Amino acid sequence: MERTIRLNGTWEKGGKSPLFASFILVFITGGLYSFIPSIIANLYVGIDAALGGFTFSFDDFNFIDIYSAFYRRYKYFILILTFFFQFGLFLTVPLLIMRKWHTTDIGAYIQSDHLHLPAILLSLLGVFFVIPIVDATSRFFYFLFPVFERLSEIARPLYKIESIPELIVTLTGLSLTPAICEEFLFRGYFQRTLQRKLSFPWHCLVSGLVFALFHQNPLGLPALFLVGFFLGFIYYCSGSIYTSMAVHFLYNVLIILSVDSSNLPTFLVAENGFYRLPILVASVPLFILVSIGIYLVRSKEITDSFVQVLGEQEKDKEKTIETKEENRL
Repeated sequence: MERTIRLNGTWEKGGKSPLFASFILVFITGGLYSFIPSIIANLYVGIDAALGGFTFSFDDFNFIDIYSAFYRRYKYFILILTFFFQFGLFLTVPLLIMRKWHTTDIGAYIQSDHLHLPAILLSLLGVFFVIPIVDATSRFFYFLFPVFERLSEIARPLYKIESIPELIVTLTGLSLTPAICEEFLFRGYFQRTLQRKLSFPWHCLVSGLVFALFHQNPLGLPALFLVGFFLGFIYYCSGSIYTSMAVHFLYNVLIILSVDSSNLPTFLVAENGFYRLPILVASVPLFILVSIGIYLVRSKEITDSFVQVLGEQEKDKEKTIETKEENRL
């Protein structure tokens, strides 16, 4: 089946590069996401501190403890900010700009009109094998730089779950929201646009790298790049945005639940919270095998045809050129 996508946006006319447009949109939305919520959060915390809600003493100043207290007190406020700004900046704004710059066939462009069940099932299975690898990669860098392991504990209260309502709110803000919004931006728009000009696996590599850089975690960059590449890989193989959304959601859920290692079975993790060596050793070949399986069952029944739709002015110019050529003959 051939899927026709009409390129009727303003950016698609006049020979402009769609890759350049995709980088502009991703970095602008990423910058706004880093900047605007921070301003709002600082204002809110400043007002709360002025009213005596959040205080600390310089006599026993401890950076880690202060920021941990910060996340405990403002957890729900942070989750609400995450929800609204991800849906606003990572979904709504790109959606509107895509319609303006590229196409009104949004569903076909981001591949939300297709469901590839074999790839989804294999991809979800792959999540269970990639997590020990990601964890080991992060632990390795914490071993090299021990101070950063302590710093990583700052945001632990943000993931702490003590009740069912807290579980629902946390998973909505930190699992479901990023799964929908980040996948729309990084895979549905960014990687999909890269695929128009770059071949496999380059579009997966580029989108995975940008996805990792976006999270602004230098020591976590290799692990985040692996996750980003895997999400791009399954998006490409399945030809469906639903696959990467489902995998992103499951991955985030498992990561949140595993922050407290007591939630995990003892045959998986040791007392220090590390995945046991046999689990890690087995995860590597199993993850490779699952990835090969995903590639072998990749979606082949749909071929995309990007068709540039000219506006009235462009049509008039084309007619003028054709008329001049006819007169010459």
